[in-house]
Amino acid sequence: MANPYKDDKEFEVGKLLAFRDLTEEQKNIFIKLVSNEYSYIFQILFNIIGDDYLTLELLDILAGEKIQIPNRKKLYKLLEKIRIYTFIKQKGESPEIYKLLAKQYDVRISQIKSAVNRIETLLNEHNIKKE
Repeated sequence: MANPYKDDKEFEVGKLLAFRDLTEEQKNIFIKLVSNEYSYIFQILFNIIGDDYLTLELLDILAGEKIQIPNRKKLYKLLEKIRIYTFIKQKGESPEIYKLLAKQYDVRISQIKSAVNRIETLLNEHNIKKE
């Protein structure tokens, strides 16, 4: 087997896929070492994805990247705002819809409007097409 460490070009995207034929023992050692050395998240990824090739492909694509996952509260609030935003977009904007949602979420109408505006702003900032 050629020395995979001879120069940095050997570490380009796609190179990890050369290891897709790992034995079960090699795979288990790799998972344990990566999980223990870097983050338990790798163990979770391997368990969720389940497919060795897809897992290696994901690691290959994201190698060297720092991924920050928001806490549950932030994710929950964002998902809640998205629900409000899409509901209003489906039903159409009206004082009745805002009032209904304010009652449903037990907040002021201004908070519902703020949630809609925030999602609208994020979509515009990230050039995400509104459906």
